[in-house]
Amino acid sequence: MTETRAQGQTVIEYPVEFPPPDIARWRDGNAGMPFVHSFEGERPGPHLMITGLVHGNEPAGAVALDRLLGQRLRPSRGCLTLAFANVDAYARFDPAAPRASR
Repeated sequence: MTETRAQGQTVIEYPVEFPPPDIARWRDGNAGMPFVHSFEGERPGPHLMITGLVHGNEPAGAVALDRLLGQRLRPSRGCLTLAFANVDAYARFDPAAPRASR
């Protein structure tokens, strides 16, 4: 963690300690929108939506969705939707300047 001063405010920078995943393979979702994947269980139930990358500089959500999609997680009942939200900002993400792509 480092502190810098910008415009009279102290800004705390946190190091990014893991490589952000390449999410390009998830571009072609199955829900009619890029980067959105939805899966329906065999029985009725609740609809759960998990989003990642609401802010493009928060790669942990991309890691979580990448893992869930890679493991082919499917609901036994209800519906599960996994969505990468702010992919344009994420495409600009730079671990050396993590706040720049918000």
